Amino acid sequence: MGDEQLPPLRRSLYSRKLTKQLKIPRPTAQLPGYVGEMSKSVDPADLERTIGRYGFAYLVTVAERGVHVLAVSPVMSDSALVVDGVGRHSLANAVARPEVTLVWPPADPGDFSLIVDGSAVVDGSTITITPTGGILHRPAPTADGTGRAGSDCAPITS
Repeated sequence: MGDEQLPPLRRSLYSRKLTKQLKIPRPTAQLPGYVGEMSKSVDPADLERTIGRYGFAYLVTVAERGVHVLAVSPVMSDSALVVDGVGRHSLANAVARPEVTLVWPPADPGDFSLIVDGSAVVDGSTITITPTGGILHRPAPTADGTGRAGSDCAPITS
């Protein structure tokens, strides 16, 4: 992916000059010793099929002091993700701060996690989340495979 394919903000954040000054890897860089991709874009039209490959997800909401994490089973409805039976803390957080994140953990350590950001609307004990972005993501191992060397996230666009 060249700079011209990044959204304007990411294009400026990942300019060659800036990444050299800050010594951060560009989003397309492969790290030494790593075979395969660290992140894959998720097409919004494929989100329902993509979440079908995962079991449960974690709903992450932001509280006044910290975050709240809840295991949930989101269901796709039209172009939104619906989460039923949500507890009072998650509901209150989503009302106060509607920007939420859903994280589907990988089935195996080498697989990708699915991370979807969205805007939440609360109705009773149900949260409906309109996705605003998402990635399939996994950490990049060090050259010797014993640690984590970094990551590279590619946003989805609608």
